[in-house]
Amino acid sequence: LGETQPVTALNGTGNNLNNDIQGNTVNNVLSGLDGNDFLYGKAGQDTLNGGANNDLLQGGSGSDSLNGGIGDDELHGEAGVDTLTGGAGKDRFDFNNPLDGIDTITDFVVIDDVIYVEKVGFVGGLVKGFLSADQFRIGASAQDANDRFIYNQTTGALSFDSDGNGGAVQTQFAKLSTNLAVTNQDIFVTSIGI
Repeated sequence: LGETQPVTALNGTGNNLNNDIQGNTVNNVLSGLDGNDFLYGKAGQDTLNGGANNDLLQGGSGSDSLNGGIGDDELHGEAGVDTLTGGAGKDRFDFNNPLDGIDTITDFVVIDDVIYVEKVGFVGGLVKGFLSADQFRIGASAQDANDRFIYNQTTGALSFDSDGNGGAVQTQFAKLSTNLAVTNQDIFVTSIGI
Protein backbone atom coordinates (compact mmCIF):
# COMPACT_ATOMS: atom_id res chain seq x y z
CA LEU A 1 0.00 0.00 0.00
CA GLY A 2 1.24 3.46 -0.87
CA GLU A 3 1.53 6.29 1.62
CA THR A 4 -1.22 8.88 1.77
CA GLN A 5 0.15 12.23 0.69
CA PRO A 6 -0.97 15.31 2.64
CA VAL A 7 -3.03 17.90 0.81
CA THR A 8 -1.21 21.22 0.64
CA ALA A 9 -2.75 24.66 0.34
CA LEU A 10 -2.94 26.33 -3.03
CA ASN A 11 -1.82 29.93 -2.83
CA GLY A 12 -2.64 31.13 -6.32
CA THR A 13 -2.07 34.61 -7.73
CA GLY A 14 -3.32 35.79 -11.09
CA ASN A 15 -2.07 38.50 -13.44
CA ASN A 16 -3.59 41.19 -15.68
CA LEU A 17 -5.65 38.63 -17.65
CA ASN A 18 -8.98 36.99 -16.78
CA ASN A 19 -7.97 34.18 -14.42
CA ASP A 20 -9.76 31.06 -13.17
CA ILE A 21 -8.12 30.06 -9.87
CA GLN A 22 -9.59 27.28 -7.73
CA GLY A 23 -8.54 25.91 -4.37
CA ASN A 24 -8.84 22.47 -2.80
CA THR A 25 -9.85 20.93 0.54
CA VAL A 26 -7.49 22.95 2.76
CA ASN A 27 -7.07 26.65 3.56
CA ASN A 28 -6.17 28.53 0.37
CA VAL A 29 -5.19 32.11 -0.41
CA LEU A 30 -6.30 33.10 -3.93
CA SER A 31 -5.71 36.51 -5.49
CA GLY A 32 -6.89 37.62 -8.91
CA LEU A 33 -5.02 40.93 -9.29
CA ASP A 34 -6.11 42.63 -12.56
CA GLY A 35 -8.61 41.15 -15.01
CA ASN A 36 -12.14 39.83 -14.54
CA ASP A 37 -11.31 36.82 -12.40
CA PHE A 38 -13.11 33.74 -11.07
CA LEU A 39 -11.85 32.59 -7.67
CA TYR A 40 -13.30 29.50 -5.97
CA GLY A 41 -12.02 28.38 -2.60
CA LYS A 42 -13.92 25.06 -2.40
CA ALA A 43 -13.48 23.37 1.02
CA GLY A 44 -11.32 24.85 3.76
CA GLN A 45 -11.20 28.30 5.31
CA ASP A 46 -10.11 30.32 2.31
CA THR A 47 -9.07 33.91 1.66
CA LEU A 48 -10.09 35.26 -1.75
CA ASN A 49 -8.99 38.67 -3.05
CA GLY A 50 -10.41 39.81 -6.37
CA GLY A 51 -8.18 42.82 -6.99
CA ALA A 52 -9.07 45.21 -9.80
CA ASN A 53 -11.93 44.83 -12.32
CA ASN A 54 -15.15 42.80 -12.06
CA ASP A 55 -14.58 39.52 -10.25
CA LEU A 56 -16.62 36.48 -9.21
CA LEU A 57 -15.64 35.05 -5.83
CA GLN A 58 -17.09 31.81 -4.42
CA GLY A 59 -16.05 30.63 -0.98
CA GLY A 60 -17.19 27.02 -0.82
CA SER A 61 -17.97 24.94 2.26
CA GLY A 62 -15.67 26.53 4.84
CA SER A 63 -15.81 29.81 6.71
CA ASP A 64 -14.14 32.08 4.18
CA SER A 65 -13.02 35.68 3.73
CA LEU A 66 -13.92 37.23 0.36
CA ASN A 67 -12.77 40.68 -0.74
CA GLY A 68 -13.85 41.89 -4.16
CA GLY A 69 -11.47 44.85 -4.32
CA ILE A 70 -12.00 47.46 -7.02
CA GLY A 71 -14.79 46.88 -9.54
CA ASP A 72 -18.34 45.55 -9.70
CA ASP A 73 -17.88 42.19 -8.02
CA GLU A 74 -20.05 39.19 -7.20
CA LEU A 75 -19.43 37.52 -3.84
CA HIS A 76 -20.94 34.18 -2.89
CA GLY A 77 -19.81 32.80 0.45
CA GLU A 78 -21.82 29.56 0.08
CA ALA A 79 -21.87 27.38 3.24
CA GLY A 80 -20.10 28.51 6.40
CA VAL A 81 -19.83 31.71 8.38
CA ASP A 82 -18.18 33.98 5.83
CA THR A 83 -16.89 37.55 5.79
CA LEU A 84 -17.76 39.41 2.59
CA THR A 85 -16.23 42.74 1.57
CA GLY A 86 -17.29 44.15 -1.77
CA GLY A 87 -14.78 46.99 -1.92
CA ALA A 88 -15.14 49.87 -4.35
CA GLY A 89 -17.82 49.53 -7.03
CA LYS A 90 -21.38 48.24 -7.28
CA ASP A 91 -21.23 44.79 -5.74
CA ARG A 92 -23.55 41.81 -5.54
CA PHE A 93 -23.81 39.47 -2.54
CA ASP A 94 -25.37 36.06 -3.30
CA PHE A 95 -27.25 33.74 -0.93
CA ASN A 96 -28.67 30.33 -1.89
CA ASN A 97 -30.30 29.32 1.37
CA PRO A 98 -30.90 31.01 4.74
CA LEU A 99 -29.48 27.94 6.50
CA ASP A 100 -26.03 28.19 4.88
CA GLY A 101 -24.65 30.24 7.79
CA ILE A 102 -24.62 33.87 8.88
CA ASP A 103 -22.34 35.87 6.57
CA THR A 104 -21.07 39.31 7.55
CA ILE A 105 -21.15 41.93 4.80
CA THR A 106 -18.64 44.49 6.04
CA ASP A 107 -19.32 47.34 3.62
CA PHE A 108 -22.84 47.09 2.20
CA VAL A 109 -23.73 50.36 0.45
CA VAL A 110 -27.43 51.07 0.01
CA ILE A 111 -28.37 51.79 -3.65
CA ASP A 112 -24.94 50.72 -4.99
CA ASP A 113 -24.88 47.13 -3.69
CA VAL A 114 -27.56 44.44 -4.00
CA ILE A 115 -28.28 41.24 -2.07
CA TYR A 116 -29.35 38.38 -4.37
CA VAL A 117 -31.37 35.48 -2.92
CA GLU A 118 -32.37 32.31 -4.73
CA LYS A 119 -36.11 31.76 -4.52
CA VAL A 120 -35.83 27.95 -4.45
CA GLY A 121 -33.68 28.05 -1.31
CA PHE A 122 -35.59 30.84 0.41
CA VAL A 123 -39.14 29.71 -0.58
CA GLY A 124 -41.98 31.67 1.03
CA GLY A 125 -43.77 32.64 -2.17
CA LEU A 126 -41.03 34.90 -3.51
CA VAL A 127 -41.28 36.19 -7.08
CA LYS A 128 -38.28 36.81 -9.33
CA GLY A 129 -37.21 40.45 -9.39
CA PHE A 130 -36.71 43.10 -6.74
CA LEU A 131 -38.41 42.17 -3.50
CA SER A 132 -41.97 43.38 -3.09
CA ALA A 133 -42.25 46.29 -0.64
CA ASP A 134 -44.73 44.42 1.56
CA GLN A 135 -42.25 41.54 1.98
CA PHE A 136 -39.63 43.74 3.67
CA ARG A 137 -39.65 44.92 7.27
CA ILE A 138 -37.39 47.15 9.37
CA GLY A 139 -37.41 45.88 12.95
CA ALA A 140 -36.60 42.90 15.11
CA SER A 141 -39.21 40.49 13.75
CA ALA A 142 -41.97 40.00 11.19
CA GLN A 143 -45.15 41.92 11.97
CA ASP A 144 -47.59 40.47 9.43
CA ALA A 145 -48.05 37.47 7.16
CA ASN A 146 -46.36 39.16 4.18
CA ASP A 147 -43.01 39.94 5.82
CA ARG A 148 -40.18 37.77 4.50
CA PHE A 149 -36.96 39.76 4.98
CA ILE A 150 -36.37 41.62 8.23
CA TYR A 151 -33.50 44.07 8.76
CA ASN A 152 -32.75 45.02 12.37
CA GLN A 153 -31.18 48.49 12.30
CA THR A 154 -30.02 48.13 15.90
CA THR A 155 -28.04 44.90 15.45
CA GLY A 156 -27.50 44.81 11.67
CA ALA A 157 -29.11 41.36 11.45
CA LEU A 158 -30.77 40.49 8.14
CA SER A 159 -33.19 37.60 8.57
CA PHE A 160 -35.64 35.55 6.55
CA ASP A 161 -39.06 34.29 7.64
CA SER A 162 -40.93 32.01 5.24
CA ASP A 163 -44.39 32.84 6.62
CA GLY A 164 -44.06 36.26 8.24
CA ASN A 165 -45.62 36.31 11.69
CA GLY A 166 -46.78 32.68 11.36
CA GLY A 167 -45.28 29.66 13.08
CA ALA A 168 -42.07 29.31 11.02
CA VAL A 169 -38.80 30.26 12.69
CA GLN A 170 -37.12 33.50 11.63
CA THR A 171 -33.56 32.75 10.46
CA GLN A 172 -30.70 35.23 10.35
CA PHE A 173 -28.53 34.71 7.27
CA ALA A 174 -26.49 37.92 7.09
CA LYS A 175 -25.13 40.73 9.23
CA LEU A 176 -24.85 44.24 7.83
CA SER A 177 -23.73 47.48 9.42
CA THR A 178 -26.24 49.05 11.78
CA ASN A 179 -28.56 51.95 10.97
CA LEU A 180 -28.53 51.48 7.20
CA ALA A 181 -31.47 52.78 5.14
CA VAL A 182 -32.09 49.34 3.60
CA THR A 183 -35.27 48.89 1.54
CA ASN A 184 -36.86 46.16 -0.57
CA GLN A 185 -34.92 47.58 -3.55
CA ASP A 186 -31.69 46.29 -2.00
CA ILE A 187 -32.82 42.65 -2.29
CA PHE A 188 -33.26 40.85 -5.62
CA VAL A 189 -34.91 37.44 -5.94
CA THR A 190 -33.41 35.22 -8.61
CA SER A 191 -34.41 31.84 -10.00
CA ILE A 192 -32.37 28.62 -9.77
CA GLY A 193 -28.60 28.95 -10.00
CA ILE A 194 -27.18 32.18 -8.66
